Amino acid sequence: MVATLNRVTLASMRAMTIDEIAALPVAMLSMLSEDIAAQRKQTAADADRLNVALNSRYERRAAERRKTEGKDFGVARIEDGEFIVICDLPKEVSWHQDKLADLAERIRASGEAPTEYMSIDYSVSETKYNALPANLRAAFEPARTVKPKKPSFKFEERGA
Repeated sequence: MVATLNRVTLASMRAMTIDEIAALPVAMLSMLSEDIAAQRKQTAADADRLNVALNSRYERRAAERRKTEGKDFGVARIEDGEFIVICDLPKEVSWHQDKLADLAERIRASGEAPTEYMSIDYSVSETKYNALPANLRAAFEPARTVKPKKPSFKFEERGA
């Protein structure tokens, strides 16, 4: 165990040159690396906790805003005091590969090229999916799953 009397802290390391840091004993470098890992872990936990609190505060209003705009996902701008809170709920789309493979065969059997609608790996871009005629879109629905991704929040001062 290295004595902590002359231990280099992260704060003191910031004032050191790269060469000074590189010249530190390996045990000290190891401790600094552990300190950074612990700080990263704590920062991630703090960010997650804040994000849960922000979601608790803005989720309902953001969902109402998105609903009035006719969308389930995406950005909702909410006024709160002197700020506009930008609540983004991205979507994550996944496709059932076996269902898409079956659909590709049916399209091919009807005389069309499945590659006009989907990629070789049986994924479908949202742009192509949204551009499909209603009858084809209905056929793709059973192979499509949409779920929300982690919400994010940004703040901007009004008038800025």
